[in-house]
Amino acid sequence: MNRLIELKRRVDDIASDLNNMYPCFKADKSISCKVTELKEYAQLALKEIQGQIKRGELTSFERNFIEPAIYDSYMKGIDKIRKGAKPSEQLNNLIGETESTISYWMCEIDEFQKKNCK
Repeated sequence: MNRLIELKRRVDDIASDLNNMYPCFKADKSISCKVTELKEYAQLALKEIQGQIKRGELTSFERNFIEPAIYDSYMKGIDKIRKGAKPSEQLNNLIGETESTISYWMCEIDEFQKKNCK
């Protein structure tokens, strides 16, 4: 769960920076560095969690919620972003897609936990 929360934090940080710049995007080294760090973090998190699946180290909850959440977030947005990407409409859209995907999974996790904590 910590990896998903950290992924969300990084995406939210970039989204906030892009929202402050919208609609006039301009080169910003700070945002480009955050994008690179996000992409590297997401790649590592995905690699680690998929390795844990192969070794049988994940709980049922992690297999059914955390791994798909990280995978979907990566594939629907982060994978399509270049490392060091400059602020642009396309970057904004991909970060928005990633935010939406993470929010979906966070809601699913919350609902699951509410049902199973009664």
